[in-house]
Amino acid sequence: MAEQEKWEWQKSGTAWRGIGVYHITLTVPSREPLFGTLVIPENNPTNARIERTALGNAVVDELYIMCRHYPAIRILQFCLMPDHLHAVIHVTKVMETSIRSVVRGYWQGVKKLGRAYTLSVARELNSETTNEEATNTRATNTRATNTG
Repeated sequence: MAEQEKWEWQKSGTAWRGIGVYHITLTVPSREPLFGTLVIPENNPTNARIERTALGNAVVDELYIMCRHYPAIRILQFCLMPDHLHAVIHVTKVMETSIRSVVRGYWQGVKKLGRAYTLSVARELNSETTNEEATNTRATNTRATNTG
């Protein structure tokens, strides 16, 4: 316990702005697997991986875009799961903008991408359903014509 008492989490006036390593976790509110699918080849968990969706790829791309906007931030490691993201970021110098604001901006951008992704998937599913219904209707009409 004595060792932990020596730690200084945030210096006064630098809360969420200071040099340090931060762990962030961002979760899809509905916990739907929008970022990818867990794949376990040949039922061997040691080979498990996440196959990213287009949205999952965009989430990762946005991490690196965030670093270009804020050069003091480095991504040390990240783990994208089907319904959430873990990232460990290193802030290399005191920033004017708080880490909280940076992450909030990142997440708002990701949510915007998520809404667009969800709409495009819905359109695609509707299109497939419409095409399937049209095919089924044609098949039914053909059968009706041939039986008559």
